[in-house]
Amino acid sequence: MLLINRTDFQDYFLRRMISWICQEIELPIRQIKKVTFKKTRRTFSGRAAGRSFIVRIGCKERYPTDSFIRHGCIHPALADQVEGLVSTTAHELYHLWQFRQCNPNLKKLEPGAIFGETLVLKIFRDNRDELMTKWERQPECKAAKAPPPLTEKRAEKASVDLRKWMKKLKLAQTKVKKYKQKVAYYERTNTS
Repeated sequence: MLLINRTDFQDYFLRRMISWICQEIELPIRQIKKVTFKKTRRTFSGRAAGRSFIVRIGCKERYPTDSFIRHGCIHPALADQVEGLVSTTAHELYHLWQFRQCNPNLKKLEPGAIFGETLVLKIFRDNRDELMTKWERQPECKAAKAPPPLTEKRAEKASVDLRKWMKKLKLAQTKVKKYKQKVAYYERTNTS
């Protein structure tokens, strides 16, 4: 999954959040090709198409929000920017899940996505502290292996070259012995 992040959230935070939401809505994460997170002047917005989606999230000052009605469904009230991020991402991922199901009735896509978003948001609110701890934990960095000293590299190369030339010497000695025998054979046959 290609992640393009133009927000203040860390990449590892967003990847873990997407993975958790995918588990909740039973969408295989391999079905997602590209994800873009951007800032917006509005509170939130998103768009899903094919195997990609975009989430635009507003600044912290835009929250909390009140619930509102859209497409005949009630969008839940959002307490802060993280809830807005989870809610919008869940909404767009639910659309990808719907596209995967090949739902031909486009009029029912938006209410279904709002319903899925509300369920995921409720689960997030119930487990917020635990999930935020997991998502915000920095990944462990593997210690960079120090390159070997230059003299060590040169010594290793010299030993490899020596083995190679010793093999060539042995082959050359075998060929010399073989041709000495041939020459001796032809000298004997020519003298007799």
